[in-house]
Amino acid sequence: PPTCPPLSILKVDPPDRAGAETFGSSIVSSTRGGLLQDDVTDDLIFVGAPGQTDLFGNDSQGIVYVYKVSRVSGDVTLTTEIRNDDLESGIFGRVNAISKDANLFATTIGKIISSPTVGDETCIQVFEANDNEDYDSIGSPVCEAGGFGASISSATGIIRQGGDDPYTAGWVVVGAPLSRKIYFVKKPLLGTIFVKSEFKQDDKGFGNSVAIYQVVPNFVKLGADKIDYIAVASGIGAGSGGAVHFYYNDDGSWNYPSWKYLTKKTNPSPLFGSDLAITKGTDVYSYFIIVADPGNAAYVYEMNVSSPRTVQFKAKLTSALIGNGERFATSVAIRNGYVVISSEKNFKTGNSYVFAFDGESWNEKGAVDGEGSSIMYLNGGLVTKTSDWQGILSFNYMKIADVCTDV
Repeated sequence: PPTCPPLSILKVDPPDRAGAETFGSSIVSSTRGGLLQDDVTDDLIFVGAPGQTDLFGNDSQGIVYVYKVSRVSGDVTLTTEIRNDDLESGIFGRVNAISKDANLFATTIGKIISSPTVGDETCIQVFEANDNEDYDSIGSPVCEAGGFGASISSATGIIRQGGDDPYTAGWVVVGAPLSRKIYFVKKPLLGTIFVKSEFKQDDKGFGNSVAIYQVVPNFVKLGADKIDYIAVASGIGAGSGGAVHFYYNDDGSWNYPSWKYLTKKTNPSPLFGSDLAITKGTDVYSYFIIVADPGNAAYVYEMNVSSPRTVQFKAKLTSALIGNGERFATSVAIRNGYVVISSEKNFKTGNSYVFAFDGESWNEKGAVDGEGSSIMYLNGGLVTKTSDWQGILSFNYMKIADVCTDV
């Protein structure tokens, strides 16, 4: 396969030197525009800069910076900062999630706990986009024990009810791996009271990674068997191997179906499920799910949400371009027929490998050389984090189609 050129554009430095050491600790991205891909006007990048604890035990404030990348000009601008100045919140911005329409944002909030236990309570704060390209907090923080907030994913749906103006409903799924639980947190349409549903599994570390996806816009009718959202959550670290569990939302309620989980069928790996992602599949009833098994491979499954609802194995992805010392599949992402699988070298640097779906199979298209930087794939763009001699983190951003000329 061809080798993609190095990532070298759209470098963004920390706007505040005080938070430079943590800038880029968590990065998620989304798109802004219409419902259809052709209507999208901008890419949005949410960059977390969580706080730190000083010698006296006080946390500095965490901040999330929101950058807009114009699809017309390619310009990058800092549009807003998301913060909570009312609380001493060092973990604000440590773990972030944004829905694919950039409407619903969630992040961790609270004091830094150096060695959290199953009894320690931690929180997330949910925000909603407003008309000024800013984000308003919704209600009070949502809190639970057991490592709550170790992983977060969010999704929104559009509901039309009588008038011309739609309003949004949405869910945030949150992992609490110390208590082996996940929580589905429903965005309130009116008021500020969140509704939570919890599920627990026996798998060690359940809730380590989560992903949620809106199946179709709510005003598109697919018949009586339509479901609204699907979600996956993993447990890792067990000697018998990791596992991925499936859930679906039907008319507002979350269910744990009969085909409830996946495990690696041969040579069980405790890390199977370390990272997860979902995207649309071959039709409106089909969705692809990718599962990372670091050091081995990434696995693609196809979920059918019509009756009968099934999950089928589709592909095991490995790369012919892996170099010496690389740990393949440390993170994965999938979007609109593209998969990017990242590798890691010495816990500091790495590369990314691009695969494309041709309607029948997944084919490797090339590799992006990290050039001494770690690379991640985030909902349509590749992000590399670098550190200069002053110890200040920066990041670069580039779309796949511009990175790999053969894609």
